[in-house]
Amino acid sequence: MRPSATLAAALLVAGCARSSGPVRAAGTPTAAPARDVGAIAPPPVEAPDVLVDLPVPGHAPAVVAVPRESGAGRPVLVATHGAGGTPEAHCAFWRELIGGAAFVLCPRGVTMDVLLPPAERGYFYPAHPALAREVRAALGALVARFAGRVDVERALYAGFSQGAIMGAIAFSRDPAPFAGAVLIEGGAEEWSVHNARTFRAGGGRRVVFACGHPRCAAAARRSAGYLRREGVESRVVDASGAGHTLDGAVREGVARELPWLLEGDARWRGGE
Repeated sequence: MRPSATLAAALLVAGCARSSGPVRAAGTPTAAPARDVGAIAPPPVEAPDVLVDLPVPGHAPAVVAVPRESGAGRPVLVATHGAGGTPEAHCAFWRELIGGAAFVLCPRGVTMDVLLPPAERGYFYPAHPALAREVRAALGALVARFAGRVDVERALYAGFSQGAIMGAIAFSRDPAPFAGAVLIEGGAEEWSVHNARTFRAGGGRRVVFACGHPRCAAAARRSAGYLRREGVESRVVDASGAGHTLDGAVREGVARELPWLLEGDARWRGGE
């Protein structure tokens, strides 16, 4: 851990390796968590040409991958990182995975490396209410900047580690405008029959869990059962052995499930 990150007290270790309990959902932690960035490939070569900064009132700038198509009504995927991660890396990851038909919006969170140059900083989300506020503010900023081009209805939420955990808590209770979610190495233990029901009532339709550890995969299968019971279609990518990562077998499994997640929504076609 870098010296500046010693300011961070343990918030929650954002990943499937930690225990699940109601404390995470109830409190609003103020200290930065330990780094949990996981293994992620660097942004592809094309990333500097397609990623732009988006000012977000009251928050640090988000990053946006802009669709190649200039037409109206392009869909949105919101991507959140793990503790110590960056929005640039996750926007590049999802932009490469889904192609150029949609906006990929990546909220930044709060820096945990205030003494480092901006290009070397990692970021985290202080608590699930803070994440929810930032995501909603970023969506509003996206609509304002790309008026007429963006359609935030039936958006998708993609979270890794801390972003998956906090997103599962926040948006299962108040899911709009998310119709689907991809929760990677986090968010598998946060479900119950009750919040599966509220997710469905708010417009949630499909969820993909992706895990690189057996404990995460077991929790994901249990949560998928809760969701299916309440009418939300769910699938589990069990890449046990891959580790706490977005790459390798985890990435391959998510890529396999994306056509199913996007099925029936013609807005995602094109821009390949």
